[in-house]
Amino acid sequence: MDEEGRLTLATRKTLAEKVLARQEGTERYEGKKHTLKAILASQAGHIATFVRGERPAYEPFLARW
Repeated sequence: MDEEGRLTLATRKTLAEKVLARQEGTERYEGKKHTLKAILASQAGHIATFVRGERPAYEPFLARW
């Protein structure tokens, strides 16, 4: 952290790289392996259909970290 209590540029860059790398990692979802990025996009669609009343329930994806 810098003297003002904020993350340094180097730390922000490292954090962003770690988050992006994690999104490219794979997880088992709906019986197949998918990237976390694809799973998040799918989950967004599931939430939208639930909110619109087109899906009776929403079951969240629980990732391993």
